[in-house]
Amino acid sequence: MTSNLHGSYAYHDTLKGVYYGPGCLAAALPQLLRTLGGKKALIVTGKSLRDKTNVVSNVERILRDNNAFGGTFSQIGQHSPIQGIIDGINVFRDAEADIFISVGGGSPIDATKVMIYRIHETQGKLYSNIAIPTTLSAAECTSIAGYTDEEGNKVGITDPSVAPAGIILDSELTLATPEILWLSTGLRALDHAVESLYRPGVALPLKALCYSAIADLFTCLPLSKARPGDLEVRQKLMIAAWMSFWPMERHRPAGLSHAIGHRLGATYNIPHGITSVGVGTWTFAAHLMAT
Repeated sequence: MTSNLHGSYAYHDTLKGVYYGPGCLAAALPQLLRTLGGKKALIVTGKSLRDKTNVVSNVERILRDNNAFGGTFSQIGQHSPIQGIIDGINVFRDAEADIFISVGGGSPIDATKVMIYRIHETQGKLYSNIAIPTTLSAAECTSIAGYTDEEGNKVGITDPSVAPAGIILDSELTLATPEILWLSTGLRALDHAVESLYRPGVALPLKALCYSAIADLFTCLPLSKARPGDLEVRQKLMIAAWMSFWPMERHRPAGLSHAIGHRLGATYNIPHGITSVGVGTWTFAAHLMAT
C-alpha cells in the first residue's frame, strides 16, 4: 500500500464557532459571547489599528451595546514582545475580565494565546479568546503562538487549550489594512498551504483544502490589489487563508520557510508576510531540488 495513504488526524474541542461574511461582526460577536459565557471582555490589539482605524471602536461599540466591554489593551507590538504580554495580563486582571477578544493580525492574536497560557500556568484558570483577524496570517487557526522574549529571540508555545474558541472572518474589517500588509500576509497564507503539501503528517483531506486555498490565493490576490474595495474578493481571501492553515494539531512543525522567517522576523523586526515573500520561493525550490 502506498505510504501516503496511511495517516491520522485529531483536533481538540476548543473551537466553538467560526462566523464569516462581510458585515457579520455585529451578529457574530454577541452570539459567540453567549456561546462562551463571556460577560466582560478585554480587547487585545495594536496601537495603529486602534488609533488609525475604526475597527477597534466598532468592536468596543458592540461590546458596550451588550454590556460586555471591559477595556482595550492596545500595546501589542510586532512579533508580540513579552513585556506587552505581561502588561496585558495585568490589565485583564485589573479589569476583572473573563474573556479575551484579539483584534488584528498575528501579533495580537498570538500574544493573547500566550496570555491565556501564562494565566493558566500561574493561576490554574483557563479563559477563552474570540479572534477577529484583519490580515491573512491565519494565526486564529492554530494553538501555536510565537512571541519575542526578553533577549529578542522568537520563541513559542503550543497548547490546544489556547486556540481561539471563536473566530470572526469579516472582510469589512480589513478595508483599513495597509495594502502591503494585506497582500504580504496573503503570500504568508500561500506559504502555509504550499508547505503543508510536502511536510510530513498532514492528513490528505487537509491537503485538498490547501490545493483549493492555493488556487483562490493565486486568483484573488491580484484581484484584491486591482480592486481593494471589493469585499467579496477580500472575503474569498479570508476563507482561503483559513483553508491554508486548517487546524493541524498533533502534526510536525511547519516547514523551512516558516522556521527561517521566524528567525529573521524577530531578529530584524521584519513582518512575517514579508519574510514569506523573501524566503518562501527559495525554500520551495530547495525542496523540489532535494526531491
